[in-house]
Amino acid sequence: MKRKSLVYALTACCILGAGTAGAAAKDKLVLKLNDASTVDALMKDIRSIKFSGDAMTIDLANKAPQTVNLADVQNMTFDYYITGVEDVEAALGDVAIAIHGGVLTATAADGKAITLAVYNLGGMAVAAAAGTGTASVDLNALPAGAYIVRANNTVIKFTR
Repeated sequence: MKRKSLVYALTACCILGAGTAGAAAKDKLVLKLNDASTVDALMKDIRSIKFSGDAMTIDLANKAPQTVNLADVQNMTFDYYITGVEDVEAALGDVAIAIHGGVLTATAADGKAITLAVYNLGGMAVAAAAGTGTASVDLNALPAGAYIVRANNTVIKFTR
């Protein structure tokens, strides 16, 4: 479920980080739930989308935050133009992974040693770093595509 949460987080942050000249009324997030109900929010009103455990919380500018259990989400649709990821953060067990401005940072729990590697789908390492507590790699020079990130014993896949 943690990987599913990260995929939702990456998707949500792609959308939140995308820039357009202003949000029109049709620019919205729509969650279709298993009970056939929907949760929707205008993109211009979304301050943040946070994932914690099996829940997603949408913080809205003019309304109370909306929390949804991820197991109840059948489909998530963004009516918005996607241009790229600005900021992503996800806690995955003993490792937290964040992307800010195209720089991927892995942080180990309790400041322990961390080894970070990014692989293309051919298995070739395209970026690597190691450190105590945190390690970072710049993803800005990588071409668009799918990549595998290994931070200590945590492995995730993401699309750039």
